[in-house]
Amino acid sequence: MAVVHAGQNYAGITFFRQRNPIRAELEYAVEWQTGLALNGWTLGGELHQTQILEASWGRVTYRDSQPLAATPRFVRIRVTGE
Repeated sequence: MAVVHAGQNYAGITFFRQRNPIRAELEYAVEWQTGLALNGWTLGGELHQTQILEASWGRVTYRDSQPLAATPRFVRIRVTGE
């Protein structure tokens, strides 16, 4: 999806996350890279929008830190916790 910020288009991703996870160690990380290799993903992006859906869930949108360009960028959400 494209996100418009300050008149420029950015790659973006929207996902649901727990606001107050039962397991406090649950973490969400937005990672970017120019290919789909297993290695080379970089933590980053900018929080663009947050919407509270209910007491324990929200919807968030992150955008890339770089405007859209000819070189494709891929994004993934890494969820970790025990």
